[in-house]
Amino acid sequence: MAQTFPFQFWFFLLGALLLSSCQHQVGNPELSGKIWDVHRQQFLSEEVFYATLRQYDYILLGETHDNAAHHQHQAEIIKQLKPPTVVLEHLNAEQARLANASPVAELEKQLHWGKSGWPDYSLFEPVFVALKQTKGTLVAGAIDADTLKQVRAGKQGPLSAKTLRRFGALEKRSKWDTELSKILEYSHCGQLPQIALAEMVEVQKYKDLFMAYQMGSQEKALLLAGAGHTRDDNGVPFYLHKAFPKKKIATVQFTEVENPSAKAEDYSHKPADFLWFTSHPDRPDPCAAFHRPKVVIDPGHSPESPGVRSTTGKDEVLYNDAFSEKLKNLLQSRRVFEAALSREPDENLSLRERVDRIRALKPQVVLSIHHDSMQEVYLEKRANGGWVTREPAGGFSLFVSTVGAQADRSRTLAELIGHEFVALGRKPTLHHAEKIEGENRKLLEPTLGIYEYNELAVLKNATAPTVLVELGLIVDEDDEEYLSSPATQARIAGAIQAALEKFLK
Repeated sequence: MAQTFPFQFWFFLLGALLLSSCQHQVGNPELSGKIWDVHRQQFLSEEVFYATLRQYDYILLGETHDNAAHHQHQAEIIKQLKPPTVVLEHLNAEQARLANASPVAELEKQLHWGKSGWPDYSLFEPVFVALKQTKGTLVAGAIDADTLKQVRAGKQGPLSAKTLRRFGALEKRSKWDTELSKILEYSHCGQLPQIALAEMVEVQKYKDLFMAYQMGSQEKALLLAGAGHTRDDNGVPFYLHKAFPKKKIATVQFTEVENPSAKAEDYSHKPADFLWFTSHPDRPDPCAAFHRPKVVIDPGHSPESPGVRSTTGKDEVLYNDAFSEKLKNLLQSRRVFEAALSREPDENLSLRERVDRIRALKPQVVLSIHHDSMQEVYLEKRANGGWVTREPAGGFSLFVSTVGAQADRSRTLAELIGHEFVALGRKPTLHHAEKIEGENRKLLEPTLGIYEYNELAVLKNATAPTVLVELGLIVDEDDEEYLSSPATQARIAGAIQAALEKFLK
C-alpha cells in the first residue's frame, strides 16, 4: 500500500496558491470581458454566447478560485441559463444539503466557510444569490473525507467497477498521469515529494471522475470548478464523453489576461470550447511562503500506541496532538516559518514510516512533541487507568542525538529551547539520569534538562536539527493541571517559537 500523507499537508500547500487578490487589476483592458469561441476563432456577444450554451446538456465553468470576476460571470450565466442542477466543486454532500435548505443570509455560517480553506465567502456570494434566485438545486462536487482516504491509499473508492468502466476510469492514461504530475508539482512550487505527487495525481483524477458522475446523474447540469478540473482534454469532460457520447458538452474557461498586448488567438491552445477573458488580479508570489524555513512538528505516539495515561486518565497522544496543532498554527501565523505535522491525529505510523514522512517533508528543523512520565517504581495506578507520582514531580526535558551530521546544531537548538523554558519559570526534570532500569540517560546540560538519546529513530536518523521535547509530567497532578491550561500552552508554544527564531536567524 502506498504511504499516505495527511490531508492538511496538501491543504497547507494548496492554500499558498489561493491567496486573496489585491484591488489593483492588470492585463489587457481591451481583451478583458470578451468571449472567444475557440473552435470558430471569433468573438461572441453575450447574447449569442448564452444562446449557444442553451444548446448543451452539460456545461462546465472553469474558474480561478480567488478571482471575483470569475464568480460574477458564473452568477450571470446561472441567471441567464437557469440550470435545474448545479454541481459545485466546493461543497460536499452535507454542505450541499445545507445550502439547498438555507437562505443566502445564513449560508456563510451554515457552511462554516471560514474554515473551508476556500477564498473569502464574499467572492462566491454572487453565485449562491443567483442559485437562490433561479431556484436551482445544488449538488455536491467534493468527495468526502473517507473516500479521500481510500483513494490516497490506492483503493477503488465507493463507485462500482461498472461505473468506473463506463466512465473510462479504468483506462491507463500514462501520458496524462505524467503531465498532471508536472502540473501539480509546478502549482505547488516544487515542494511536493514524488510519493506525494503520485497520490495527488490519483486524487485529482478521482475528483474529476466524481464530478463527472454527479453531473451524469442529471439530464442537464452546470459545473463550477477550478480550471484544472474543467479542461476538455483530460479533466471532467474526459469522463463525461466516455459515459455519455451522445450528450452535448461545453467547457467555458474564465481566462486571466496578464500580457497587456495579448490577443485572443494567443490563448487558443487552452483546453476549452469558450474563453471568457478577465483581468488578472495583482497577487503576491504564491511560492514566497516556501522560501521560509520549514519546521516539521512530530506529534509523539499514535492512536494505536497512545503513550502514558495521565493522572486524569487521558492518553499522552491526545496532549501531544493538541499541542502540536497549536504550535503549528502559531508558527504559521507569524509568517516567519512554514510548519507541517508529520502525522494527523487519526494516523498510525510505524517508526520507519515516521522517519520517512519527516524526510519527505524536507524540514529545516524537527521538533518531536511529547508529555513525560516516570518509571512505575515512582508511580501509583489510579482507578481511571491513569498513573500518579508518589511524590511531587514536574518539569521539562529535552533529548538530542550526539551522533550524526546534525548533532551539534540539534544541541544548539535544545539549549535555546531550554533557556526559553527556564525564562518561563519552568525547571528541568533530572529523573531520566537516575541509574535505574529504563532511565540512566547521559545528562548533557543539567540546568537545561538536555539528555543524550542516540537510540531513538527520529533522533538518530535526523537529516535536520532535531529535538525531542518533553513538555512536562502528566503523571504529576500539578504539572498536568499546568500543562492542560490553554494559557500555559500558548506560553510554551511562544517560548518554542522564540527559540526557533533565534536558531534560524
